[in-house]
Amino acid sequence: MEVSARSPDQKNILLRTPLMALAVAAFGIGTSEFIIMGLLPNLADSFQVSIPKAGALVTGYALSVTLGSPLVAMATARLERKRALLLLMGVFTLGNLACAVAPTYNLLFLARVLTALCHGAFFGIGSVVAANLVPRNQRAQAIALMFSGDQEAAREACLRVLEMDATFPRAIQCLSFVAGHQGRFQESVDWAERLVALWGNSYGTLYALGQAHAVAGNAEAARRVLADLKNLPGSTQACSARIGLIHGLLGDVDLAFDWLDQAIRHREPTIL
Repeated sequence: MEVSARSPDQKNILLRTPLMALAVAAFGIGTSEFIIMGLLPNLADSFQVSIPKAGALVTGYALSVTLGSPLVAMATARLERKRALLLLMGVFTLGNLACAVAPTYNLLFLARVLTALCHGAFFGIGSVVAANLVPRNQRAQAIALMFSGDQEAAREACLRVLEMDATFPRAIQCLSFVAGHQGRFQESVDWAERLVALWGNSYGTLYALGQAHAVAGNAEAARRVLADLKNLPGSTQACSARIGLIHGLLGDVDLAFDWLDQAIRHREPTIL
């Protein structure tokens, strides 16, 4: 496999210890978020609960990130950024230790909620710190490097899920998205094509395939998928946002905004 040569600026970014620390921390947080999916059967067996109830550990984490992160961000707003990040990672570490030793399901759930409080605030503050560590023309690269840790955690978790169920659609879709974001375009298309082969043409499968082709620069293939997506019954009401996003990736700016406006008018759940 060929590895493209990096410019001196890119090499300098990779050598910056604070950026690597942020990427490692992001990997840890991402692993904590996603790895639970692959452990649900084991947790259900250990705590003698059903798998759907064990799945509430995923839901509880997500709700804690959504509702708690803005409050935590406001609470840490007056702290120096380095101190705020250290505090958040300290709480995150304690929360994960509590998860590891929790003797009951309820205590594990509470520990997960505590851990999740640090998630959004860490990425918000960390993005600002990462951008300020490098010259202006390298800020996008610095933020991308930090978030690469979270993406890799998602990838590992999804691969673990597929070891238990090789047809799980969300895991395959996530792997396609992550591969595309990381520049592995053919792998992204391969995962999306596998999704369509397993589950047929639907709003979700065709969106994944259209996005994979668009990100990879396969404009003609992406437009063919777009045509199939628009031909699905009810697509103009149910997936206007997804159609608009693919048009945006293809550079069709006016069409993208038209479809996104339509999604807002129809109060489409994927955009609200």
